[in-house]
Amino acid sequence: MVNINQDMYNVTKQSIRNRYAKIEVLNKDFLVVDDFIGNIIDGNVSIDANSDIRRTCSINLIVTDSSFEIKPDGKIWLDKYVRIFVGITNMQNDEIVWFNQGIFLINAPSWNYNGANNTVSFQGLDLMAKLTGLRNGNLEGIPTVIPQGSNVRNVIISILTQLTSFKKYAIDEYEILTPYEIKVDIGGTVYDILKQLSDILPNWQIYFDVNGVFNFNKVPTGDNEPVLIDDDIWEATRLNEQVNIDFENVKNVIEVWGKALKPAHFGEATLSGNTYNVAMAGVTSLNSNLLYGFTISQNSSTPYLKINDLPSYPIVNQDGTPAVFPKDTGYYIVKYDNGKFLFLGFQRPYAISEDLNQQSPFYVNGSLGKIRKVLHNGEFNNITSNELCKQRADWELYKATNLQDNLTLTVIPVYWADVNWLVSYTNKDQHKYQYLIKSINTDLKVTGTQTITMNRYYPFYNYIN
Repeated sequence: MVNINQDMYNVTKQSIRNRYAKIEVLNKDFLVVDDFIGNIIDGNVSIDANSDIRRTCSINLIVTDSSFEIKPDGKIWLDKYVRIFVGITNMQNDEIVWFNQGIFLINAPSWNYNGANNTVSFQGLDLMAKLTGLRNGNLEGIPTVIPQGSNVRNVIISILTQLTSFKKYAIDEYEILTPYEIKVDIGGTVYDILKQLSDILPNWQIYFDVNGVFNFNKVPTGDNEPVLIDDDIWEATRLNEQVNIDFENVKNVIEVWGKALKPAHFGEATLSGNTYNVAMAGVTSLNSNLLYGFTISQNSSTPYLKINDLPSYPIVNQDGTPAVFPKDTGYYIVKYDNGKFLFLGFQRPYAISEDLNQQSPFYVNGSLGKIRKVLHNGEFNNITSNELCKQRADWELYKATNLQDNLTLTVIPVYWADVNWLVSYTNKDQHKYQYLIKSINTDLKVTGTQTITMNRYYPFYNYIN
């Protein structure tokens, strides 16, 4: 998160704004080797919370000397990066307050010369692009495999420190193991691995922040988070507001179907006390690499499973709590793991999430009725348990309700704003609501404006945290 000091806040509210744009040129070690002010003719910086390449830019520069030529020893080359700053003069002390807009890999440069102008332009992508194979990040020519049961956080740290040049990271503490083997074939990239790992947790995100630090953390939802911008700033900067509600994509019932599981052994269970007894042909020992399937006709609140004459073991969820069978009858799958059976769910994992909050405008038993969305196949075939289905269903419900009511503001730029921030805003009808910023586009010209798109925050979805 950007640290906002009083000077940054004060100059944002100034009625008079003398604006500047500066670029620092960084080498492969991210050390400053050059800088220049006043060469930017026009350009923009965009931030998108829904993209792993979060920050992008487009820059058009006037050429003032030969160092701007696209060449190995120039400012613009394959081994260079740029850090973009925008500045505002503090009218109290006449000093420039600078705002970091991010570090970018240079892409698609072009040089344009005619009798009136000599310019160079390029696109900029944040450092995630360095892992996608665009510049770096290609793996060696053999498949890369992350075994099932690997600690996700530890794997990500190992990948960053061993397969990339990035040593700065902010990765939240969270004990989650890979529920399945992750494999990246020949021709894959570091990003491919990171993306598959992050997809295990649907409400988590990977991105590089404005300072070039790799982040892996939960997507902020607004719940119990501070308001970072309020009307004190908006009243000084607002030019226009626009409200949009995407009726088409509003859903209040989400069903998720995962991958059809194929057990190596199967049997019909009989319940004795809290123990399910199952006869399975050929099973003389338990193998943690195999799946075991069984049908039940009665439910147990603290279930155990006993296969043939082997010891009985508890059936538990991933967090170790006793498994709860969704139905009194059904076909269920488990996996043996060191003295316990991990409950995976139905033969085809399944979960449903409904908006059951009576205060929500999307309440399933309200005037809207049930508006259903069923998700299956494709990426959902990576989901191998009811528990993971439920996590994904909760997240998709949140997106299909909370994220469909949005506000777009055109403002005099608030250069220190960032996506996924919780803000408050009083609209033209004097109704005050809270929003989560989802995208920002900043025009870098001295007279440029900024477009901020944000989603309405509804305080009904804290279960996704």
